[in-house]
Formats: sequence, structure tokens, C-alpha cells
Amino acid sequence: MKEGWYERLVDLIEADPRDYKVISQAAKLGQNYVQQMVKDGKQPTIDRFLAIMSALGSHHIMYVLTGERKAEPQEPVVALRSAMLAYGVDRSQLTLAVSIVDRFVSPEAEEPPAQSQPDDQSQPASRHRVSTP
Repeated sequence: MKEGWYERLVDLIEADPRDYKVISQAAKLGQNYVQQMVKDGKQPTIDRFLAIMSALGSHHIMYVLTGERKAEPQEPVVALRSAMLAYGVDRSQLTLAVSIVDRFVSPEAEEPPAQSQPDDQSQPASRHRVSTP
């Protein structure tokens, strides 16, 4: 852990719109734990630290531990373009490649196929013979 992690943790707790009691309860700790921790400047044990981070949102853990903020998630098209460039797609062909992928991966493609109707199934190979008495 980089120096200053405890201060970053306290800053994150104070930036949270919930009060200390609610954060403590969300972390499944005593209702006054976070308040006492902040007030007394006491560093939490690792299990309590993880419980607090879970209550605050575990996506903040790298910031608290290292001081470096995680990059914001990219839009899917930006991520796709970046991946294609990384895999060697020529920059001049990138727009074409993205449009081809977009044809196959569209919001409509994510929907499950509709149930087939009985009338769209093929007829049996031979008709059943009706016996005559």
C-alpha cells in the first residue's frame, strides 16, 4: 500500500453522501465503527477495511491503496477500435472493420430468437396411411 491510504479512505468515506452509521451498517460492522475509526484516526484491520470498501464500492479500492484513479470505462465502440488497433488492424481500414462487426453485433442480435410456429415446419416425408375397415 502506498503512503496516505488511510487519508484516502477517510476522504472517500467523507465524500460518501451517507452518514457514518449507514456506512457502518452497510459494512456489517458496529453502527459506530466508522465514526470512531475516523474520529480516533484508527486504522482498520484488513477484514474491516475490506468490509468498508465493499460498502463504499469496491471499484474504489485501487484508488485507496495506490492513490491512482482507475480510468473511466470506455464506450463499447471506442474499446472495440482500440482493441482492433492493438491486434494490428490497419488504421485506414478501421471504420470499415467496425461497421462490419456492428452488422453482426447489434442490439437486435442480443434478443433470443422467437419460438417457431407449427406452420413453418416442414411436412413429414410420407403421409400416414389410413386403414380402411
